[in-house]
Amino acid sequence: MSGFLAIFNPGTLMLILIGVVIGIVFGAIPGLSGTMAVAINPVLTLPVALDCQTWTITGGGDAEWFGQIDDTYDGADAAQSGAITHGQTSWFEVTVQGSGTLSF
Repeated sequence: MSGFLAIFNPGTLMLILIGVVIGIVFGAIPGLSGTMAVAINPVLTLPVALDCQTWTITGGGDAEWFGQIDDTYDGADAAQSGAITHGQTSWFEVTVQGSGTLSF
């Protein structure tokens, strides 16, 4: 029941409406696809690419990790490390609190 109520709160309904309007606009313009819509909005953060916007993500090494849409498992978005060479590293870690199932 709480999931049902979460969908029908005003903030969520507004986001759904915005998504529908954007979908109609991009669907109505010939030659403009969803992938191009993401490309037009170049801000694809790592938490968004990993579908974990509420988790704490830290990283380090010689190259930053970033979100991208060019090479994905599910056709949506994915994380990618910057270029590294011999002896260099690039890493990130996610801090998760609470119980549940983690899979990747």
